[in-house]
Amino acid sequence: MAKKKSKTGIKISFCGTNATEVTGSMTHVSCGEHQFLIECGLNQSTKSILESYRINNRKFDFKAKDIEFTIICHNHADHLCLLPLLVKRGFTGKVYMPEMNYGLAKILLEDCCYILEKDAETLKRQGHDLEPIYNADDVKAARELIEEIPFGEEYIIDDYVKIKFTHSGHITNSAHMEMWLTENNVTKKIYYTSDLGNTNVPSYYVHEFEPVTKANLVIAESTYCNPLRQVKPNDREKDLEKIRCVIEQTIEKKGKVLIPVFANHRCQTMLTVLYELYGNDKEWKVPIYVDSPMACKISNLMCHIVNEEQMHYWERVMRWSNVHFISEYNDSKALQDNSEPCIVLASSGMLTAGRSVAWTQKLLGSSKNHFLFCGYAPEGSLADKIKTGIQKYITIEGKSIPNKAFVTKLVSFSSHIQHDSMLSYYSDINCEKIALVHGNFKDKEIFCKELQNEYSNKNKTTKVVCVNSGTTISL
Repeated sequence: MAKKKSKTGIKISFCGTNATEVTGSMTHVSCGEHQFLIECGLNQSTKSILESYRINNRKFDFKAKDIEFTIICHNHADHLCLLPLLVKRGFTGKVYMPEMNYGLAKILLEDCCYILEKDAETLKRQGHDLEPIYNADDVKAARELIEEIPFGEEYIIDDYVKIKFTHSGHITNSAHMEMWLTENNVTKKIYYTSDLGNTNVPSYYVHEFEPVTKANLVIAESTYCNPLRQVKPNDREKDLEKIRCVIEQTIEKKGKVLIPVFANHRCQTMLTVLYELYGNDKEWKVPIYVDSPMACKISNLMCHIVNEEQMHYWERVMRWSNVHFISEYNDSKALQDNSEPCIVLASSGMLTAGRSVAWTQKLLGSSKNHFLFCGYAPEGSLADKIKTGIQKYITIEGKSIPNKAFVTKLVSFSSHIQHDSMLSYYSDINCEKIALVHGNFKDKEIFCKELQNEYSNKNKTTKVVCVNSGTTISL
C-alpha cells in the first residue's frame, strides 16, 4: 500500500455507542487519506429488541469500503461483533487481533449471528419486516480477514502506522494497544486501553497486566469509574465464604443453586472457584452443570489458548467428576424438570437471553432455590429485578412468577479495572490528552473532573476529555 500525500492530518472520531455508554466500542481514525477502525463492537443493553436492532443497524459515520483495516483488542461482543456488518457493507481489509484469539472470535461471531437471526424472527412475528443485521455468510467473510499478531512486538501495518499489543489482564489473551501514526514525517503515539483487568483480586487464565507509561493521546475505558462500585482485595475472601454457605444450605434443603454467568471467561472462572472449594473433597458429590452451548465450546477451546501451566490446571477442572457440560437443548430441558439438588452455571449472566432465563422460570418460584449473582446487571434488567427483591411477582416471557428464591450478590468477580486503580494508573501516564470512553456518562463526567484534579496535583498539564457522541480529537 503506497503512502499518499496527506490532506487532513490525524483525527480520532468516537463513532461507537461507547462514547456515552459501556458498550458498542468503535473508534474511527484518519491519518492523511488513510482510514481505519479501532474495534467494531455490538451495542448490548436492556433496550427492546427493536430499539437494539435499530441502534446496531444504524448507518456508519464513514463508508465501510474506505476502511483499510480494523483492530480488535479482545473477544467480547461489544468490541468485536459488528465486524460482519462492516463486511456486509463493503469492508474488505485486514482485521488485526492479538495471537490466540481467532478461535474464540469464531465462536463469538457465530453465536452472535444466531442471536441476531432469532431477534429478526421475533421482530417479524411482531409485524416488523426486518432482515437479520447480518448472516452466516457475512460471519464467514469476516473470519477470513482476521490476522493474528504476537504480543509484545511492534508490528508494521504500513509506512504510516505500527501497533503493539500487550497484556491487559481483562480476559484470556486480551490486549491493550500502543499505536504509532506517522503523518508529514511527524509521529504521534496513541495508547488504546480497550478493557483493562481488575488488579485488586486474582484472575484466572489471564496474563499479568503490563502498564504503558506514555503517549500523546490515551483513549481510556471508564467502566468502573464510580467509587461506590469499588472492589477491595478482601472482598474475594468474603465471596468465597458466601459461596460455600449458599451451596451447603441450599443442597441441604434439596434445592438448586443457579449461577448466571457470561459464557466467555466468567463461566470458566466460577467453575474454577468451585473446583478450588470442593475439588479435593472426595465425599462431595454435588453435580455441577455447565448449561450453555457457547460456554461448552469456549471451555474446550481454553485447553488450546492458555499457557502450559494454565492449560494443565484448566484440564484438571474440566476432568473433575462433578462437572457435566450440557450442549443439547433436550438435555437442558430434562435437567430443568429433574428434582435433584445441583449447581447450574448458565448464560447469559444478566438473564437477558439464553438458558439462564429458562432456569430462572423454573427456580424463581421456590424458596428452596438460591441465585448467586457474580456480575453487573443493568437497571431494569431481569437480573436487577431479582437482585433488588422488591417485586413479589416477576414477569418472564409473559408469565408471572412468584419471586421467592433466595438471592446472594457476589462483588469480587469484576474483570474491569477499579476506580482507585484507574485513577492512580491513568494519572501516572505521561500524555497530552486522555479521552474517557466506555462508561456510564454521568459517572464519567464526575470521574473526568476527579482525574483532571489528580493530574493537577501531580503538576501535569494533561487535558482530560469526557467523550460524547460525535467527539473528534485532532493530533
